[in-house]
Formats: sequence, structure tokens, C-alpha cells
Amino acid sequence: MLGRIDRLDTCVDDDRLYVKVIDYKSGNTKFDLLKLYRGLQLQLVVYMNAAMELQKKKHSSKEIVPGAFFYYHIDDPVIDVTDRMDETQIDELILKELRPNGLVNSEESIYRAMDDEFEQRSLVIPVELKKGGSLAARSSVANSEEFELISEYVNNSIVRAGNDIYQGNVEVAPFTEGAQSGCQYCPYKAVCGFDVKIAGYETRSGGKLDKEEIFDKMRTENAIFKGRNKE
Repeated sequence: MLGRIDRLDTCVDDDRLYVKVIDYKSGNTKFDLLKLYRGLQLQLVVYMNAAMELQKKKHSSKEIVPGAFFYYHIDDPVIDVTDRMDETQIDELILKELRPNGLVNSEESIYRAMDDEFEQRSLVIPVELKKGGSLAARSSVANSEEFELISEYVNNSIVRAGNDIYQGNVEVAPFTEGAQSGCQYCPYKAVCGFDVKIAGYETRSGGKLDKEEIFDKMRTENAIFKGRNKE
């Protein structure tokens, strides 16, 4: 089944065009940079890469810049209200519950284009500012260079996966993280016969990495991939 971008937004600012991609989810999927690095959450970036290429063809005279990519949980949230709350406060609570999660470009002109009214914490994008106006640590942001790094890493990951399939590498080694496992929703359990009680069957896992560690590893792996493909 082919994937399809659920929503694509663009914003033109002089000679630049910003791109935002949204993927609607019925479940409560959360963007996780570590899962992306481990190849478990590539979809949003694949969509963003396709959207960027499309806009480059349509607007060859403009610089195409990644604005954001989001998961949006389709929901009708139930919130707790009190008699003291007015309609504005209630609307803010609803927006907070419906706020998408993903990654936003850290350039101010870009995230302001998505919400030019917020003063400290946006209700519609995962961006929060400190009192001095700088980005708070809780903001889910990356700069343009980091977006490009992620894009290249995901493209390389897809090529590596394709090469593995072509070469017949069908090792049964699902990734596990806490209570989550690649086997949870897999429809092919009866085919692969994976069972940790059988010798030779093992799961893969990994420790925690912070944002900068992930980016450093992506840079290293991108460089290795580029070097091998020059040979």
C-alpha cells in the first residue's frame, strides 16, 4: 500500500517557501527522534522529503525550507472545567489537548508563521519560549541544518533497507523498547516463527540517547554511508 500525505501546508516569505507536513493518526502516536534514528519511525520524514521535492519542482526560483512535520491525533477530547472558566480558557484547554507533536524549525520567522499570536507557549505547535524570548528546552525544534541531516539519514536508511532485502538479509531480530516490541502488531508471526526460547532468536534493544548524541551519530553514519558509496 502506498503512503499518502494527509496534509501539506506551504508559506511563501519573499524568496523562501516553508513546508509543513501533517500525518493524521487515530492512535496516540508520538514523534520520537530516537525511534527515528533506530529506523522505527521514518514515515513523517519520508513524507517531508517527498513534499520538499515536489515544491522544488513547482517553485524552482525559491529556496524550499522545511518548516515542520507533525503527527496529529484525531480526537474529541474530554476536559475538566470549572464554573470559573470562560469560553476562552476552555478553548485553550481543548487546543492544548489537540496540539500536534513533531518537529518545528527553530528559526523564529518560521515558527511564528505557524502561530504569530503566542507570547510564551503556543497552543497549536510544540514551541515554548523563555521569559527572555529564547526557545525553552521543552520546545520540539531543530534548525535547518538538522532537518537536512535527518532527511539525509532517512534517505540513507531506506537505501540500506532496500539493499538488505535485495541481498536476502531477512534476519529475524525485532526491536524492543520497554514493553513495546516490533512483534506486538505484526501480522506475520506465524510466518517468521520468532521465539526467544529458541536458540539464535534474539531481540534488539538500545539505551537512551539525548538529542545531540542522536545528531552526532546521524552525522557519523551519513559520512560512512557517503564514503562507502564513493568506492
